[in-house]
Amino acid sequence: MMLSESTRKLVAEMASKSGLTAHQRRMLSQKLDAGEALPAEGIPPSAAPARPPSQPALLPASAVCTRKKVLPEILREGIYTTERVAPRPGRDRTVQADRLQRFMEHTGSEKDILANVPAPPRPQPEPEPQMDRFDELVREVEERRQFMADMTRLGRGKEVEGIVKAEIRQKLAEMEALQRAAESRLHG
Repeated sequence: MMLSESTRKLVAEMASKSGLTAHQRRMLSQKLDAGEALPAEGIPPSAAPARPPSQPALLPASAVCTRKKVLPEILREGIYTTERVAPRPGRDRTVQADRLQRFMEHTGSEKDILANVPAPPRPQPEPEPQMDRFDELVREVEERRQFMADMTRLGRGKEVEGIVKAEIRQKLAEMEALQRAAESRLHG
């Protein structure tokens, strides 16, 4: 199979740009002239045997130590130096001594001792007067009515009307329940 002149030029240009050696380019052109298929793997650079891999650099004989080290040499290298470690803060010994003293004074465990200690009385919250809640509900109803008026003025009253009216009904029901509870306390 003969290749056209343009194909030959293209292959020659690719071979020169790919960094092939002269021997590899010569073998490539011979394959093209003979009409053979190009090799799937790379063309070996030459028929000469490959050089053996270079040996790793060896340390000079003076750097290799084949004898036992003497004590002053070891101490000079700092192998036997130890780090000074500061102790971590531990438990407070006075607290532990007090706890043990309380334990020894009483027969029983610490839990028994702590169970006998009365807990400090908790202050009872004073009940809020219900009239304050009633006044707060009145203010909330007025706020909702004002909000509804503002939204109506802005043209968005229809969007929030259902929600606001439901909240007002809920507040009014709570106010009625507070009023009934106050009347029953007065009459009951």
